[in-house]
Amino acid sequence: MLKKLLFSGLLAAALACAQDRMGDSGMSGGPGSDVGSRGSSGKGEDMGGSMARAIPTPMERIATLFNLNKDQRKQVRTIMDDGQKEAIPVRDRMIKGRQTIAQAVAAGKSQDEIDAAIKEYAAAQAQMAQIELRAVSKIYQALEKDQQAKAGPLLGMVNGIFKGKNWDTVPTRSN
Repeated sequence: MLKKLLFSGLLAAALACAQDRMGDSGMSGGPGSDVGSRGSSGKGEDMGGSMARAIPTPMERIATLFNLNKDQRKQVRTIMDDGQKEAIPVRDRMIKGRQTIAQAVAAGKSQDEIDAAIKEYAAAQAQMAQIELRAVSKIYQALEKDQQAKAGPLLGMVNGIFKGKNWDTVPTRSN
C-alpha cells in the first residue's frame, strides 16, 4: 500500500512538472518556436516585445472556451477567488507535509512515522481536490446549457490551479 502511495505521489509530481514545462512552450507557438521557450519569460521579448504575453491566463482560457459574457466572467472570478482563499491553508499544509516526509526519510525515521506523514499529506491533497472540484461544479452551474456542453476540458484546466499563490497567473517555475 505504501509503495503504491509513494509511486502515485511521485507520478503525480512528475506529471505536474511535465505539464508545467509543456505549458511554457506548448501553447506559445509549438515546436521550434522561441516564444515561451526556456530562455524566455513567455512575455514576448523574443519577438521584440511586441506581444504582451504568449500564454493566456487561466481566466482568459476559461472565458475563451465558454465565450463568457461580462456577468459570467465576474461570477467565475468570484468562484475562483473564493476557492483560492479556501485553499491557502491547505496549500500550506501540503508544503509542510512534503517537508515533513522529506525530513523523516532523511532522518531515518521509522516506517510508521513516515507513513503518518504521508497520510497527512495525502489528506491535504484530497482536500485540495475537493476545493477544486467544488469550484468546477459552481462554474458549471453558472454556465448556460450550450456552454455546459463544452465543459469537458474545465476539469483539466482547474486541476492544481490553487496550488500556487494566485490562481489567475500563468504558471512559472517560481509559482
